[in-house]
Amino acid sequence: MAGDALVTAKLASRDLTPSPPADRRTLARRAYYDLIGLPMSAEDVQKITSDPRDASVVYEELVDRLLASPQFGVRWARYWTRAGITADQRIRVYRLSIILVIWIYWTVAAKAT
Repeated sequence: MAGDALVTAKLASRDLTPSPPADRRTLARRAYYDLIGLPMSAEDVQKITSDPRDASVVYEELVDRLLASPQFGVRWARYWTRAGITADQRIRVYRLSIILVIWIYWTVAAKAT
């Protein structure tokens, strides 16, 4: 890939080497924290590390399982709820500012007459 070649060239220009590929346990731990925000259970660690299949297949199934889990929805619902609250607060401030502008205009117009 072009991005990989660019990164590799930049590392080589600074006399650095890429990090070695992560093992199954590390990849699974990263997926758990990134997708559901929780650590793996001991049973999951054992199941992932002892699976004889190819690591990419195991990782793909793990990610699919985590994306389908209720914890994934709970984790991301928090962000969407916060976004909704922020939008609601902004709408309230906007409505209040419109009412305030109308009141100021009405007051100025009333004093002018």
